[in-house]
Amino acid sequence: DIGNRIMSEQDVLLAETEELLKKLESPSFDNEDDAFSIMPPRKVTMANDDELPQPSPEDASSLLVYLQLILSTVRSVQRPSSKLVGLQLLDRIGAFSSDDSKLQRIVPVTVSFLHDQDPLVRASAVQVMTSTLSTIKTFAPSDSNIFPQYIFKRVAHLSNDASLVVRVAFAQCIASLADTAHRFLDI
Repeated sequence: DIGNRIMSEQDVLLAETEELLKKLESPSFDNEDDAFSIMPPRKVTMANDDELPQPSPEDASSLLVYLQLILSTVRSVQRPSSKLVGLQLLDRIGAFSSDDSKLQRIVPVTVSFLHDQDPLVRASAVQVMTSTLSTIKTFAPSDSNIFPQYIFKRVAHLSNDASLVVRVAFAQCIASLADTAHRFLDI
């Protein structure tokens, strides 16, 4: 049953990624009013232990290689549409990645996109960062201060962003960020 669930989730992942790629190829990213049709608002929730099956050690190794490939590629792309696709892939792969990979690899890349020139990229980055952080269950005690020392300093400017899309995305994520920060500091 878990094998069927993993297979169906992979099929859904591939279908959603294909749909996203098609949407990103056609519209112009100059019009912020169309932003929510390209990048629908996301519901960010805290992860439950039963939500996703854990990959086998072989799958985890393969996933890490795939994750590293996406991370190295997304850092060097120039087009906003490519950055959006990269962020969506990071979000989807992050759901199956180890907590260490999320914290040490995915979060720094998403944080770097919080200062991107394109407002859709900034909005997507805050959503992916929030989603990724909310799914982390275990972390080193030294990482418990990541929010006051790193995350909050990097997102502070988003509340005054010139783009409405970014401010709305940040407002949607702030409660989840606060809950996750509380969880990190309670450890």
